[in-house]
Amino acid sequence: MSYKHYGKIGDIWKHLPLCTFLANEKPHVYIETNSAYPKYKLSHSPERDYGIYNFLDNVNKSETLLNSEYYHVLKRINGNEINTYPGSPGLALNILKEKTERYIFCDIEKDALININEYAAELNLNDKIEIHENDSLKTIYPLLDKFNSHDFIHIDPYLIFEENDEGKTYFDLFIESIKNNIKSMLWYGYENNYQKKYLYNYMIEKIKASNTATIDTRITSIELYLSSIQENEVVVNPGVVGCGVMAGNLSQKSMEQFDLLSDELVKIYKKTMIYGKHSGELVKEKFSL
Repeated sequence: MSYKHYGKIGDIWKHLPLCTFLANEKPHVYIETNSAYPKYKLSHSPERDYGIYNFLDNVNKSETLLNSEYYHVLKRINGNEINTYPGSPGLALNILKEKTERYIFCDIEKDALININEYAAELNLNDKIEIHENDSLKTIYPLLDKFNSHDFIHIDPYLIFEENDEGKTYFDLFIESIKNNIKSMLWYGYENNYQKKYLYNYMIEKIKASNTATIDTRITSIELYLSSIQENEVVVNPGVVGCGVMAGNLSQKSMEQFDLLSDELVKIYKKTMIYGKHSGELVKEKFSL
């Protein structure tokens, strides 16, 4: 199992809004570009202590987080003792269940896709699963015109501007999915302020060049990053120094809860420490494109 980032802070500020979006939007088709595994055996590490374990230790400080779909799913899957961490395929399958007509999961790792099929079978959903062991950009791009406003795409690489051999990027895919009226979510990460600014400026350039003037939705991003973030260096990295979730074509309810969830996550990370000596407090930044 090559994916080691499960349960770290980047996963928290990915899965918390994702679960809310799926519960509200109830898509007919769910598409995921970088699926990884549906579940992981949870164990302690300094990064997960700051991530999922800190979240669980402090969730009772927030009624909003206690009542979040994310926390409800963690409890449903685990019961009172949380020892399994669900990846995004597991979260989607548990939230949407048989009400979603079709699930499309892409990954380049064969074992992860096999595991998704096995997990779906446990939930009696294997007849709804479609898996692609391939560059997900090559898989999804030709299908975009087959999806519509009833469908949801979760785009989850780390490097959103890295081009494949056809010159396509995951940010390109996100913009095209927005233009096709698909409910869309993009997660991205960065390690310092230089990268943060670079990503923002590149997003602006891409959007200006992509003829998005006719889009009827506002694309909103909410980033959470460590208060100790530096201009060029990395002082401490608990999995990711900063990350953002960008969303478009979602309901007003989803967007309002998106904003509120980020506020509450920042609150419960007040006075948090990383490795016992670095501040783990989070800063929120919201912008629209």
